[in-house]
Amino acid sequence: MPTAGALGLVLALNFMARWPFRSVPFVRDEGEYVHLGREILRGAVPYLDVYNQKTPFLFYWMAGVIELFGPSIEAVRVTTTLYGTLTALFVFLLGRALFDTRAALVATTAFCVMTFDQCGIVHAASTEFFMLLWLAAGAWLWFVGARTGSGVRMVLAGICAGLAYQTKQTGAALLLFFGAEAAWRGLLASRDRAARVRVAAQVGLAGLGFGTVLAATLLFFASQGALAAHLEATWTHNLEYVGRRELELSQLPSRLGWALRLVARWDWGFWMLGGASLAALAIRASRTPAGGLWLLLATTLGAAVTAGKLYVHYYEPVIVPLALGVGSGSAWLLGAIAARRGLAERAALGALLLAPWVWPAYHGAATLWDPGATVARALEPLPPAAQAERVAAYVAERTAPDEPFLVVGSEPQLYFYAARPSSSRMAHTYLLTGPYSFAPEARARFIRELREDGPRYVVMVDVAVSLSEFPAGARRLAAETFAVLGEHYALERSYPASPTADASVTRRGSEGRLLVFRRKGSSP
Repeated sequence: MPTAGALGLVLALNFMARWPFRSVPFVRDEGEYVHLGREILRGAVPYLDVYNQKTPFLFYWMAGVIELFGPSIEAVRVTTTLYGTLTALFVFLLGRALFDTRAALVATTAFCVMTFDQCGIVHAASTEFFMLLWLAAGAWLWFVGARTGSGVRMVLAGICAGLAYQTKQTGAALLLFFGAEAAWRGLLASRDRAARVRVAAQVGLAGLGFGTVLAATLLFFASQGALAAHLEATWTHNLEYVGRRELELSQLPSRLGWALRLVARWDWGFWMLGGASLAALAIRASRTPAGGLWLLLATTLGAAVTAGKLYVHYYEPVIVPLALGVGSGSAWLLGAIAARRGLAERAALGALLLAPWVWPAYHGAATLWDPGATVARALEPLPPAAQAERVAAYVAERTAPDEPFLVVGSEPQLYFYAARPSSSRMAHTYLLTGPYSFAPEARARFIRELREDGPRYVVMVDVAVSLSEFPAGARRLAAETFAVLGEHYALERSYPASPTADASVTRRGSEGRLLVFRRKGSSP
């Protein structure tokens, strides 16, 4: 089969596998992005009018999707899949530039399989998934630029690193990779002064590209009067937010074991083959341009670990280097099989080649056999994602199109589903409830605004994991909120967090409910 046909088949199968899941409800992180996208179209400025501690690329991407294709889950899911298809194309280009066409095709297939296994259902539109495009494109530009001596490609690689950072702060790992890979090549060329100078110049050009994107972003928010808010949220607050997780970093061995158990649960064979292949390339670094590719795995894995929480989507960026390792290792095994004459040797090498694909094939078949059951299982540990649309519809039926309401919790998708703005700058409560220096003042303002000038409708998400990462903070916020609600609001409707629970209960539950309150004296 011609290369174009084989690549097209891989990409078409990837799209078809995701099609049954185009209506999967948003989880809270995705809810942030679609809510901010919609508010941008209303004229809001991120950070100034709607708070978020992440960098802004995905907010504006979602605004564009909503503007072009309408405010629907399906529009976001399908465009995200197409975005992933473009990423897969860059994985192919990178694999072909470093190895050959056969390895590139295998790497692209492994990339599609691993992204489906890791984020095909839940967190399909995470910041990390959108970062993968910049990782693949940036690494391709970097390696090709290093080989050809193209300064333009180096600047473009730096621009990709800048866009990776503007997708999420951990995207800075790509710039760190450029520096580490350049240092690696400089070490290999330790006796060649001219080569070391060229390597240093390449890092400088990439830094120029990164700085250009950073400067453009800062200038944009300065023009909107939001520069201080942007820096405070994405730098000061974000550093403190992540820094409060640092005690967990001492658990590095157990954390890596967790990653192998839960992140790579279907793809451990890919992780083993990919990791071993990258190690082999490093050993042969003087004879292959891909010798420093292991550093891309090191920097992306390091970024995931130092983010401080055991969230599966934090580990999505490692898929790019691992997929390339799978492509390289598989091509080597195919070559070794062709070179062997003994049946036993060929059978053993064939088993090594096929083994990593067996478990993902089983998982894919089981996932696609009953998509509805797959989605139900995936959302079960993520209340109230499955109920958010019902609750939002209830609020939307009783409010005017531009009438704000308030969600007390971290479920911004409720605003998106209801097509109503938030009455608060804070679209989620995580940063109100943690041990952060800015949290007490922010929480006091939040409660004061609710008490003095609260909206007509309030949705209280009485689910601890939605209120906070910190149980004590969740209890404190819940107590302060219920005190205000008890004084100024009346409970109008109650939904269980899980749609399979008893939906007939209308009184306040102690945990696991979405409670709709209406301000006393206001019309229903």
